[in-house]
This record gives sequence, structure tokens and C-alpha cells, in this order.
Amino acid sequence: MRLLAIALLGCLAAASRGAQAQAPQSVVNRMIAAYRSMQTVQATGAWTMKGEKDLAATLVLAAARPNRFLLEIKGDKMNTVVASDGTDLLMHRPDRNIYTRARAPRLLMGGDILGRLDVPSPGARIIAALLQNQARNTDFPLAQALARATVDGPRSLDGRQVYVVALRYDEDRIARLFVSEGDWLIRKVTAGRGGLTEVVEVWEDPRVDQPVAPETFLRKVPDNARQVSALPPLEPLRAQDGNAPRFTVRTVAGETVSLSGLKGKVVLLNFFFNT
Repeated sequence: MRLLAIALLGCLAAASRGAQAQAPQSVVNRMIAAYRSMQTVQATGAWTMKGEKDLAATLVLAAARPNRFLLEIKGDKMNTVVASDGTDLLMHRPDRNIYTRARAPRLLMGGDILGRLDVPSPGARIIAALLQNQARNTDFPLAQALARATVDGPRSLDGRQVYVVALRYDEDRIARLFVSEGDWLIRKVTAGRGGLTEVVEVWEDPRVDQPVAPETFLRKVPDNARQVSALPPLEPLRAQDGNAPRFTVRTVAGETVSLSGLKGKVVLLNFFFNT
């Protein structure tokens, strides 16, 4: 009898380990299903690029099926608006006063509103892709990345239990999605390379399947804005400047040397101070 009890305990432990091994794909599937099934969503986020001097931006994302969508990014050198009011799809870069206008997609499901638009927010791009069910279409990079994703957790984040879904976001960056247990929504996103975190996004409590005012998706451009065929990439974003200060010095031989004149060369600087 004792041997039978030990054997049963062993089977239960093995079954438990088997259930834990299935958790990663289960978490990913539940996250995909949550975004695919929602009819409306509104969320705001805070974006930060880490460095000696952090860069910051605010994010607003909203969607209402069948084909209304909004992504608004406000931050230095990255101001961008993407708005589909159900009829027109507008993309606007206020800093450059340029925009594109096209016919809105018939459906969010199966679409690709952001396309190749340069968007500095990994979280916004991933959430938009999930809303469009790109996770089930192997033609999209997200589907391939999620198929190879790893999952860790659960762990605590701001009083919630979350799982961390790690996936390859692009050629050299890994994104980590902090997905809350129960509603399976993305609460935080980090992205970085070489083991270092470069971008952190924190998404406020999303409002799911609640009414969204139609004017949420209406955006206007200034009368003097210029229409273009495609929005250009954003300027490179830097959270820190690794360059030495610009200066000019006189050598002991009486020659004048400027740091800018040595551009492209390796320069070793030693500073000595008399006290």
C-alpha cells in the first residue's frame, strides 16, 4: 500500500511538471485570443529610452472593430499620429508637418495598418499586430517570433501576477512582454540587446470592450501640411551621447589641435589638473 501511495505521488508530480511545461504555449495562446476577441480597447502608455539622460514619450492606442484605429506618440523627435476613422487612414508627422492619406482598411482583422512605418514603440507595434491577428499569419514576423517565444513566471508586477514572454523583436533586439494572468493583457514591454534594456514601456490599465467615442479616431492636419507618398524614418534616437566634448588645444610644439579634426581616428585623452 505504501509503495502504491509513493507511485501515485510520483505520477502526480510528473503530471504537474508536464502541466508546467505546457504553460509557455498556453500563455501565448491566451494572450493572442484576448486581443483577437476584444471589440474595443483604449490604453495609454509611458515610453522611456534609458541612458545618461532618458528620453520619454507618451503613447495612446485605441481600436474599435471593424476598422477604427488610433496610435498617437508624443515625444521629442518622435511625434507621430496614425488614425483610421473607418473611411480614411491618416499618418502624420507633426514635427515635419507632413502626412499621408489613404483609404482605411475594410477590417482590422488580417490587416497591417502600421506596415513599414518607423514606430519607436515595440509595445504599440506588437499590440497593433495582435489586434489584427497577425500572430496567426506566418507571413508576419510576429507569428514567427511568438512560435519561438519563451515564457517565465508567474511573478509579481505592481500587485499583479504576470508572465514574461520573451521574443525576438527584430534582427538584434529582444522584447519582453509582461502579460497579466487572468485577462492576458500586456502591461509592460522592455526591449534591448546584448543583455541591456534600452526601452521600457508601461501600459496603463486598458479599457476593453467599453464604448469608444467616434471622435477619438478623428485627427486633422494643419492647412499648410504637405502630403507625401510615405512618411520618412524618424531621426535616430539617442538616450545618451557617447561623444567627448568639442574642444581645441595647443600642443607643447605650438600646434593647434581640435577634436573635430581627428574625426574617424581613435583618440586617447588624458586630463591632468593642477591643484
